[in-house]
Amino acid sequence: MPDAILLAMMRRGTPVPRRQPTVTQDYVLGVSGLSKIFLGQRPLYQGVNLVVKEGEIVVVIGESGIGKSVFLNLLVGLIDPTSGEIWYRFSDGAGGPGVNVPIHDLGENDMASIRKEVGIVFQESSLFDWMTVYENISLPMDSHPEVVDGWIEGFRAAPETMCERLSAAADHLPPRLGALYRICREGGPESQQALEEMLEESQDQIRSELIYASVLSLMAEVRLDVTSDREKLPSQLSGGMKRRVGIARTLALRPRALLYDEPTAGLDPVMGKGVANAILDLQVRKIVRTSIVVTHDKELYWTLRDGAPTRLIYLHRGRFIDEKGKPITDTLYPDENHPVAPAVDDPHSKGVELDRRDPMNFISEFTANGWNA
Repeated sequence: MPDAILLAMMRRGTPVPRRQPTVTQDYVLGVSGLSKIFLGQRPLYQGVNLVVKEGEIVVVIGESGIGKSVFLNLLVGLIDPTSGEIWYRFSDGAGGPGVNVPIHDLGENDMASIRKEVGIVFQESSLFDWMTVYENISLPMDSHPEVVDGWIEGFRAAPETMCERLSAAADHLPPRLGALYRICREGGPESQQALEEMLEESQDQIRSELIYASVLSLMAEVRLDVTSDREKLPSQLSGGMKRRVGIARTLALRPRALLYDEPTAGLDPVMGKGVANAILDLQVRKIVRTSIVVTHDKELYWTLRDGAPTRLIYLHRGRFIDEKGKPITDTLYPDENHPVAPAVDDPHSKGVELDRRDPMNFISEFTANGWNA
């Protein structure tokens, strides 16, 4: 995938960046010198740097209306930066060398490939009202049959991956796929041969059944009832269930990273806790490798922090600061010298309207266990 994107850039005459990130850590997404200014408005981002590592949850907080959601849209190419760089590091998951892909230079066609790797869960879930839960979740797989065919080829090479993929829906598999599941569980050369013969005989049917089983697995992974919920319309779902359906649909193509925009906003504490647990479970079980969560929900933050490596970032005056009030010093270019951004309380920061609250007061309240906003 990454080589195809870079080749397509060259064919269109788009220069492939000669300057490549030199960071040695296994990162997933990174930004360098990122700025975003909408015409006639104050800067939302001013030369920010951030490196999101493999296996990390990053929680982004800050006051309403300062551009937290814009950051997620920048990462998946839905909004173009005013200046700066956005990089995605593709990994084959098998220990091979990573490939740096310049999101800031990609066209829409190439970004479609990146969005299979980096999914975004929008605040309102964005479900299609006329589609059932099953149809909403299966839509990405129906739209990208090449992804499903890729799974089948992967099963041929490593049958155990089929067992992993189907285990959550093992009690609800169609007959032919159920037989394949039993074969892959047995293992051994004879099972491998039987698996190959069955795939050769009925790949079209296997593709259809695999989509069905994948939807059920996804429903189970986000704690939806695979029997009673799959034929419901969005109008029949609670707010928390809609959010979990939205997460399941974004997971359908098995992205490496997920971006969540206010996933618990507007939910009561019980529903919010269910969504928080679903997000954490996906990370702990490594169904998702990396997560970036924009939120105002302190309880969501504590749920994630108590269960997985979680970093808190506060957006203040167009820059990122950590929970100690210090500027984020991440860099994709550790061998280069970069000027240090002005301190967040620097009154000489130009062109940025002051936020209404002192950042350390906001952070202290947010991270104090037991405080209720």
